[in-house]
Amino acid sequence: MRVRVTGIDALRGVAVLLMVEQHLGYWLWKPLPGIIDFYDYPFLLSFNALGGFAAPIFVTLAGLGIVFFEERHERVDGILICRGCIILLMGYLLNLITPSWFSCGSWYVLHMIGFAMIIAPLFRRLSVPALITIGIVVLIATVFIQNALDTPPFLSTERMRRLDIPGGFLRLALAEGQFPVFPWLYFFLIGMIAGRWLRDDRVSPILSMAIITITAGVLLPIPHILGIEFAVRGPFHRFFQIALGFYPAHPPIVLLLSALVLLCVALLRVGFQQTFGSRNVLVCLGRTSLTMFFVHVFVFRELSHHLHFWQVFSTGETLLLISGVWSLIALASFWWQKSGYRFGAEWLLRRVSEVRFIQGGSER
Repeated sequence: MRVRVTGIDALRGVAVLLMVEQHLGYWLWKPLPGIIDFYDYPFLLSFNALGGFAAPIFVTLAGLGIVFFEERHERVDGILICRGCIILLMGYLLNLITPSWFSCGSWYVLHMIGFAMIIAPLFRRLSVPALITIGIVVLIATVFIQNALDTPPFLSTERMRRLDIPGGFLRLALAEGQFPVFPWLYFFLIGMIAGRWLRDDRVSPILSMAIITITAGVLLPIPHILGIEFAVRGPFHRFFQIALGFYPAHPPIVLLLSALVLLCVALLRVGFQQTFGSRNVLVCLGRTSLTMFFVHVFVFRELSHHLHFWQVFSTGETLLLISGVWSLIALASFWWQKSGYRFGAEWLLRRVSEVRFIQGGSER
């Protein structure tokens, strides 16, 4: 059995930090009255924008991790389906405990990862060219689905929780939630591809795919930027529309973000085992990512409304609080690794999803 690839955990740990800083930067910060302008808050807004990189990392690593998961277990399909169902249920639990943010039918990153893991057995035996083809189809289908639903160019938080629009829950899950299947399944598939190359110690294909993807992501918006009619108001203008936000996500931003994740995976490859030991703080954070996700969302999103610290802090105070929360969760995760992360969400996920299958089959 292979040893755990701790570099994957470390990159997930980076995503935890990015996720926390983006959320707290919005949930705690109270800007001065008036229109929020980048030139007024260049550092905080730039810092906050980095947090948008967290979700692409999480979803891509979920796909990548399946490849190494296959090496450790025999009855992979059953475990993946069970684990995916549990993560999906955790997503709906999050909906219930965070009514200030979500409705019962909201579709967030946990829902997306859970769903992707449930259907992963359909993809994991396919060749790399087949996975690439499906990924491209997902991007193309995204535009057609958004057109068919007449998805607005910008989706507000309120819109992404509404169930009274035709399609209701399915509309959110497929196209208009925070992280819908179309196009976010693309990140999961790209992760599966990168995982295979990583498993075989092949970094160059990962870099090549990153370069090709980022080139496509840069070239696609050019007609839109130049104001060419078909790319601005044509029936398929979403193929060319570049928007830094991804609510909803269009192909250019998906390509750019996925390319950056691939570059991170390739750059970390050299030090996957040598640099990142099991006691590394980023590794510890990565191994408690699900727990930290639940805790920080409930405390700083839900309780902030009840305890009256929602968007009440100045820029300096917000940055100081982000630093303090970073330090707190880093220390907590480092301390937790001494007990094998017992009783955390990840520990529970492993116990529930694997024990029945391991009892019926052997571990490799």
